[in-house]
Amino acid sequence: MSIYQKIFQTTSKRFASSGLISKQMLSPERALWAFPAGLAATWFIWGALTDDIKQSVGLWWDPDADIKKVEMERAKRLEAREALKAASKPAKADDDGDEEEEEEEETKAASSPAKETSKPTSTPSASPASTLPGDDDMKTGDITIPLNDNSEVVTDSVKVSVTSSYRPERSDSSQDKHCFAYNIRITNESDNPIQLVSRRFEIQTVGLEHKDVVQGPGVTGRQPILKPGESFEYTSTAPLNVKPMLDKTPVVARMQGEYNFVILGEDGTTPLSSNPLQAKLGLFHFILPALSSS
Repeated sequence: MSIYQKIFQTTSKRFASSGLISKQMLSPERALWAFPAGLAATWFIWGALTDDIKQSVGLWWDPDADIKKVEMERAKRLEAREALKAASKPAKADDDGDEEEEEEEETKAASSPAKETSKPTSTPSASPASTLPGDDDMKTGDITIPLNDNSEVVTDSVKVSVTSSYRPERSDSSQDKHCFAYNIRITNESDNPIQLVSRRFEIQTVGLEHKDVVQGPGVTGRQPILKPGESFEYTSTAPLNVKPMLDKTPVVARMQGEYNFVILGEDGTTPLSSNPLQAKLGLFHFILPALSSS
């Protein structure tokens, strides 16, 4: 018996017992009008009921109910996570949001002499920056090596490639704020799985007499495992407070570094040695686009 028949039968019995409809009206001779009228009433009532009411009385089941429930719970968890991140992350006056936030970290160098009053900054989740003596050509702006905004180096069968680009939407030249993005791709060209365990960068802005050394565990908060032939790729930003030496060079900063990694055994999880190896991040420059071709 269909749902409509059940509703019609129940409605007819209730009307009959209430005395609103006589037994003569329910006789076979007058049943011809009763069925279409009951069907029409049932259709009207069914359409007026919400899905929640239908499910609560057992008249209907949503085949996607479990999926919707999971999606709602997932949305609530994501909202709670975002709220927690927003509460724990200090606000930045120059941060206007980034579409690459999932895979992005910020690498900051100290300011040039014109901006030495600003506070020193460091990469999130990294140890406080230390310093090393800077390159002489970066101190004076008389760059003595070819200007490259990318590099590719293979060390111990691990290739590290980097490309950089200017971010005008996050820069303000009137305040000597210049933001760059750089994309890192690390490829395991060996026959064994490896795990990236830490990173170390050296950054020197033009006009500054020293390099800032920034180091920390993992990469973007992770310690990825790369099987032979696999790559790990991410994008970072470098917001620089620096006064360019435009009469000498379009370069505003120079960067190089390394990634520490360990070789894993056949199980893909156990390190073969506790002493990590280094995959070099080749030297490259952050170059202002207006003069990069000169």
